[in-house]
Amino acid sequence: MTVEEPPTVTVNMDAIREEAEAYAKEHMAKYADPCHDWWHVARVRDTALRIARTLNPLPDLVLVELAALYHDLLDSKFHASPTAAHLALSTHLSHTLLLPPPLVSDILRIVGTVSYKKEVAYRRKVEEEGDGGRCGWREGCCELWCVQDADMLDAMGAVGVMRAASFSVRLGQPLHLPYGIRTSTNPPTTIPATHPQGHDNDEDSLANLRLGAGPPTATRHFPDKLLRLKDMLKTEEGRRMGVRRHERMVEFLRWVVDEEEVGGWEWKVGGASCWY
Repeated sequence: MTVEEPPTVTVNMDAIREEAEAYAKEHMAKYADPCHDWWHVARVRDTALRIARTLNPLPDLVLVELAALYHDLLDSKFHASPTAAHLALSTHLSHTLLLPPPLVSDILRIVGTVSYKKEVAYRRKVEEEGDGGRCGWREGCCELWCVQDADMLDAMGAVGVMRAASFSVRLGQPLHLPYGIRTSTNPPTTIPATHPQGHDNDEDSLANLRLGAGPPTATRHFPDKLLRLKDMLKTEEGRRMGVRRHERMVEFLRWVVDEEEVGGWEWKVGGASCWY
């Protein structure tokens, strides 16, 4: 008796890509946020596909591309109701794009899992619970790894510097505060022991000591988050790309510190003079 192969599901990727890009552009345009705009989405899509093509076996490139295009659509920063956002995206995938249910499910799962906050929470859970806290799907989904790495890489390097500044301006935060003001508000901090990724090199420790104190600023965002990303990348190609981007951020922070020191500024804090 001959066993028949199940029918292969085919999709018109050119038409689907056009619809998906239009949907992502319309969604991201609502927020007037240059660090979470269409061009961020496009860079993440291109980088995710670049990473995916280096893997063996080759991931599902359709899944990688669509998950990357939609990766910010369920982000809690942009929604008062996560349930409504999930339903809207599910309806779009199923009824507008007419994607097969397994592909819809995989896209929604990746988009709902991809964020930095959820990755940090997952790593903390594994650290606390051991193997009992692990998720088999998360540990084995290479399409997820491609999109996560691409999203983190876009927060690093020269583009990451610009996005950090843009995000701080959007939140009404200063770009940078002088050392005296930073240390008068809070003492210099170290990477929290509870964080799943620590730092074991002098450059990161220096940047954290000098910049990671005081109220939120663009420069504080580096030790708080951006300098941690290199150690969170999951694919070989992502880690290779991350090394150079990490070095660029560290060099940028050196320039920030150097320009403060060259300026020799004196700042009045609580009636006392504070020299850097």
